[in-house]
Amino acid sequence: NTIGNVRIEGYLNGALVQETAL
Repeated sequence: NTIGNVRIEGYLNGALVQETAL
């Protein structure tokens, strides 16, 4: 991970968790 990608990866991981919770 690079510093520039942390926010993007965090957003994608959060979306994945939400969809899995559904």
